[in-house]
Amino acid sequence: MNMRKVKLSATTTVDRSKEYFDKNNILIIPVPVIIDEKEYMDDRVSITPKFIYDSIREGKAVSTAANNVQFYLDAWKDTLDEGYDIVHIGISSGLSSDCSNAQMAAKMIEDEFGEPRVYVPDTLAATSGEALILDYIKDFVSEGRSAKEISDWVVENRLRVNHWFTLGDLSYLLKGGRITKAQYMVANTLNIYPVMWMDAEGKLAHRKKARGMKRALLTILETIEKLADNGLEYNEKIYISNSDCHEDAEFMRNMILDKFKKVKSVEIFDMIQIGCHTGPGCVSMYFWGKSRAE
Repeated sequence: MNMRKVKLSATTTVDRSKEYFDKNNILIIPVPVIIDEKEYMDDRVSITPKFIYDSIREGKAVSTAANNVQFYLDAWKDTLDEGYDIVHIGISSGLSSDCSNAQMAAKMIEDEFGEPRVYVPDTLAATSGEALILDYIKDFVSEGRSAKEISDWVVENRLRVNHWFTLGDLSYLLKGGRITKAQYMVANTLNIYPVMWMDAEGKLAHRKKARGMKRALLTILETIEKLADNGLEYNEKIYISNSDCHEDAEFMRNMILDKFKKVKSVEIFDMIQIGCHTGPGCVSMYFWGKSRAE
């Protein structure tokens, strides 16, 4: 049985600091951000959330791009040469071609070595949903599990990672063509906030509506109670990601801590990649719970 050492690799779509990657010995894979046609690599050093949201508010064209196959071949080469197998965590295939490009690179490496050396499970997740998975499996490495065992676990458990979020400003979805002008006008006039989730295909989908940000967050809080493992007895981590709306994120954190007395921790993080598309004002929650396939 092959028991080579395992190294985790992850794109910066997980929205964690460079210190997090370094501390946990995770290979950091930067992802491109495009601002007014100029490419920046989101390596958690070169660009900051403030830089992104200031650029959006200034009216600059902000978008993201996927890494190509050759980028992954180059990024993984040294780790493979050191004798490691790799498990790579990245954004859902339902949101980006980055996943399929990484999988193609892994297949090319398998053809070269004559056996799998890089495993790229499709997380069907985004931002702190990816991070929940990454945070869980990093302990598997120290336990001595094989790359295949870790990858299989991700596939078996990925739909248990629930993603729920709301948006404070729909103008950025309108600019990106994700909603119609009529939908924007109605929502803006009536102060309607969409409550959305990540579905079983790893795509963003609308589920509910609420009047105002606070009501939208309360709706998500009620949803967490219904879907989280053990309901109000939930004792795992809950992550909150936000796109430059820390007050709303802190409001949500306090509500969770007040309601879920056994929660292990409730941590707040800044989004970059997804925030490029939502614009400022997005608050999202991530927790372990019922399968999104149910």
